[in-house]
Amino acid sequence: MNAVRRRADRELVPGRAPPPWRSAQRAREFFDVVRHGGTAAQIDRALPDALEAIARSLRSGASLRLAIVEASASVPSVLGAGLAAAADETAQGRPLNAAIVRWAATTPGDGVPLAAAALALGSELGGAAARSLDGVADTLRDRNGLRHEVRALSSQARASAVVIGLAPFVFSIVVAVTDPGSITFLLGSPIGLACLVCGLAADGLGAWWMRRIVTRAGADRDAIAAQQADVIDLFVLALGAGLNLRLALTAVARRAPPAWASSLAALVDQIERGQRVGDALDALPDALGEPARPLVRVLAGAERYGTPLLPGLDRLAIDARLDRRRRAEEAARRVPVKLLFPLVLCVLPAFGLLTVAPLLAGALDALRL
Repeated sequence: MNAVRRRADRELVPGRAPPPWRSAQRAREFFDVVRHGGTAAQIDRALPDALEAIARSLRSGASLRLAIVEASASVPSVLGAGLAAAADETAQGRPLNAAIVRWAATTPGDGVPLAAAALALGSELGGAAARSLDGVADTLRDRNGLRHEVRALSSQARASAVVIGLAPFVFSIVVAVTDPGSITFLLGSPIGLACLVCGLAADGLGAWWMRRIVTRAGADRDAIAAQQADVIDLFVLALGAGLNLRLALTAVARRAPPAWASSLAALVDQIERGQRVGDALDALPDALGEPARPLVRVLAGAERYGTPLLPGLDRLAIDARLDRRRRAEEAARRVPVKLLFPLVLCVLPAFGLLTVAPLLAGALDALRL
């Protein structure tokens, strides 16, 4: 580690840019990795370890820029190459927070915006960012675990959707092999062609419907509640840097997740116009809904009564993660019930049109003969 830091010190001396070929090589490596093998899932898996590595380096006395350099060497290249490229940009004169924002804009992954917001805030505010980065890493790790858990809970439903969607095609092939007259009926008569077109359309609609149900099970419909833990982590970072509540609100509003950003910006604007912080906070649930009320209660209580903020925010972050996990598990368990609708309304009619109708037609022809 010391050798890495000494090498980073030599490379990142203020005013001395790294060799141009080195920056270009790292940038090409980063974009090649992202384009060919760097999926969003791989980056999301590596982000918590990267943030914890940055926090360890900060605790050992390194600056945030050097901590990013050290972390880039200890994480998979799918993420490390981009972090190293961002650190190289700072040596060429770009501010660290601007390099982090550019890295986030060119990097896929659901957790990248939160990680970039935390790193950019740490760069702007300084202070003890290690503890806050550990909290962000916990949030991202919990989010990854939740995604895998939801996928596992809905795996049976997804397998059932595939089998049910393919069943009409498989049985129609079996019927065609055992009774060639069914193919004649489907392709050689107007009624048969109508059954074929309607059956394929119904089965395609059912497959799309089932896929949509399974996909939406992993998405959190309440963005305010889902992003509450992210906002809390940013508040912990801002307050840990020594800001008071008013300045922390201003700093977090600039980096807040999309569902919270506009409402926090409006709150900051009201405070700047002279409204008391506690009164402005009391109006926040009217804009964001009930999921924002626990955070408002903690912040407003600290403003009015002087209660400690950081312990309350830590407990609130744990509760927010548990609530998000509970809602995701409930959504995953509802998937098998929801799959009954496309099964009954689309797949079963397709099954009848593609398999039962040709058999009945063949039986009627035999009776007429």
